[in-house]
Amino acid sequence: MAGDERVSTVNKADDKAGRTALMFASYYGNVDSVEFLAASDAIAQIVDKKGRTCLHYAAMNDSA
Repeated sequence: MAGDERVSTVNKADDKAGRTALMFASYYGNVDSVEFLAASDAIAQIVDKKGRTCLHYAAMNDSA
């Protein structure tokens, strides 16, 4: 997989709410997944359809 493909795939919103894999990993407090996604160029500043970032999701579930 080319570098540009990986970046676009890792940041792809995969549900109707516009949440990314990084948002889900942050919400569930999965540190290994967050680190993997960050190393794979996941963008933490992406917002979902409600304007929330992965940091918001981490805080919602006390994972921050």
